[in-house]
Amino acid sequence: MLFDRFHPFAIFLFAASLLVGLSACGDLPKPFAHEGPVHSNPLLKSVRTDSVRIEMGASVPSSIADPMSKSALNAFKQANIPASRTLDFVPSYIIKGGMKIYQDDASAPETAEFNWRLLDGTGTALKSFNLKITGDQTGWLFFDKQLIGEIGRSLGMEIANHIEGRKIQIRKKLEIPDDQFARNNQPEKLIPRFFIAEVVGAPGDGALSLDRALRRLLKKSGGEISYERPAATHLVKGFVNVSEEFHGTNDIAITWLVTAPKGQELGKVTQINRVPAGRLNRRWGDIAFAIAQGASNGIMDIAERHNRKRTQKNGLKIPYN
Repeated sequence: MLFDRFHPFAIFLFAASLLVGLSACGDLPKPFAHEGPVHSNPLLKSVRTDSVRIEMGASVPSSIADPMSKSALNAFKQANIPASRTLDFVPSYIIKGGMKIYQDDASAPETAEFNWRLLDGTGTALKSFNLKITGDQTGWLFFDKQLIGEIGRSLGMEIANHIEGRKIQIRKKLEIPDDQFARNNQPEKLIPRFFIAEVVGAPGDGALSLDRALRRLLKKSGGEISYERPAATHLVKGFVNVSEEFHGTNDIAITWLVTAPKGQELGKVTQINRVPAGRLNRRWGDIAFAIAQGASNGIMDIAERHNRKRTQKNGLKIPYN
């Protein structure tokens, strides 16, 4: 895909594709994000577990609110969390979206600070999610719909991960086995523990920046980081390939290989895009974070699929007298 302009945050978020080398059962059906009106049947107004309603504040122009909230709805759909923008939808969580725009010089690109607050169904504030971005040219907020959509998707995924983490914590508090049989047969939650081997072929400070960003985002997604290879459940290695300059641009391909401790390949995350020539020869900055954000989602998916397969192989533990 060719781009007429480039933005560090947007370069890789929509470039990631996941190639999973696992033979597993098909994915469970995912609930649809509600776009249309909800009928007045009281049964339809019952609160759905882990459901979300997105409300964009008056500070967000509709030209920004629409593509951003639609992309966030898709992110929740992928996370199996029912979501809607309609006020008739009664959720267990509410998102209040707001933004501020800063511009010191009328000829300089705007800086936008997005603030999404997560509330429970009673309106109690739980957490704020903030993202601050400076565009690459004046007016980017109103004509770069693709970037606005990616920002919405990123915030949606981050909130979905937080909701999933809360659900696990609540479930742990409620799980009280009644007897020995229940304790023996309780499903084991396997937490991926990653050893980041190395990032090969990255120019500039790419190897260091990618390593740091990936460690941070894998931990944020619920994984653990091991600094000793024998203690890890999954090994991750990155390969970066930058093409020769052509018409002022470089093609870049990044592949993240995920393997089991004994070397069995479990899957790959591949990211491909085109950047301005020489852009990666210095500090990667936000580009490294954007790459790691897309990569961490794919890597976690591979690891969780592998863990589910391991759990299924173990089967139920049936006690014998």
